[in-house]
Amino acid sequence: MAEPQLVADCVKAMVDVANRPITVKHRLGLNEMDAQGQVADYQWVLDFMCQVAQAGATQLTIHARNAVLKGLSPKENREVPPLRYDIAKRLRQDVQRHFRTSAFCSMVVQLAITISCVIGMTLMVLWWDVLPITRLLCCWTGIV
Repeated sequence: MAEPQLVADCVKAMVDVANRPITVKHRLGLNEMDAQGQVADYQWVLDFMCQVAQAGATQLTIHARNAVLKGLSPKENREVPPLRYDIAKRLRQDVQRHFRTSAFCSMVVQLAITISCVIGMTLMVLWWDVLPITRLLCCWTGIV
């Protein structure tokens, strides 16, 4: 994420050789970025998302926290930076608006931008409690 062009190049390379959808999961920002309070930081994340989508990513998943690259363990990175679902939702709306009005619209008709609600972590801790919900969602979406 620190190098958006490199990420976009990797996505493009995977799209060129894989016969599968390419997805990208990313954070709201890096280290001390403040997508909520700083227009430049918000625009940086929005540009990152548009760049990887234009490279061919069919799904962007926003993990609604910053990634702190120094000073936090991976576990702390999942707990310490505050969750900012409001910013993730705004980014999703802005990216969708961008692609509705851009020349890339036909390329990314199936672009799905989701907000990660840390369901994976919930499943790790409470898997037995959420198993019925998971089955219901899988049947409803046609996964099963």
